[in-house]
Amino acid sequence: MNGNARSYRPGLTVSLVSIFLTLALLAGVLPQIALAAPASSLLQTCSKYHTVASGDTLSSVSVKYDVSVTELAAANNLKEPYMLVVGQRLCIPGSATTTTTGSTSSSDSKKPGFTVTRDGNNLVINAVNYPKKSNFYVKIKKGRVSSSEPWLKLGILRMKKNSEVTQSFRLPKSYYNTSQFQVCLKNSKSDAINCQSFNGPIASKIGK
Repeated sequence: MNGNARSYRPGLTVSLVSIFLTLALLAGVLPQIALAAPASSLLQTCSKYHTVASGDTLSSVSVKYDVSVTELAAANNLKEPYMLVVGQRLCIPGSATTTTTGSTSSSDSKKPGFTVTRDGNNLVINAVNYPKKSNFYVKIKKGRVSSSEPWLKLGILRMKKNSEVTQSFRLPKSYYNTSQFQVCLKNSKSDAINCQSFNGPIASKIGK
């Protein structure tokens, strides 16, 4: 009996209890760590990160970065039904990169826009990322958009099956010696319009 009493060690029991409590705490903390930095992202090449905002879904995020839902879920160790939490940091896999010019980001490359150059008395417009098979009226105007000068319609820019098109339009004679004017693309089926100022050499300086 005395020998059994001497073998009982209260300190050892307390240590074991402490170990179990520590393990229980770690079990509660680890999911939070996984939320901030998914385990799979440690081995996944991330082109960038996205912080989940209110209303975000895995599908909407995948569309924004041009990557499939499957790739996005795998990169962040997410399982169906793919529940997201506001503030959650998502790894955007390296495969989400798209062909861009210079240092333009993949998200910026999806924005519609156009550039204008002048070739003699012709106006050359290069439009990108506008809806496919849509048509736009090309209109020009001297001075500012708010000026009293009349708008002149040059023609119709037609987007084809791809998201980029280049067309040339003949300038009216009244613009031959004009170096600054407004150029606008107006959607033929809506009031959507995109304008920019053009500043360039006049035809007499670049050849007719």
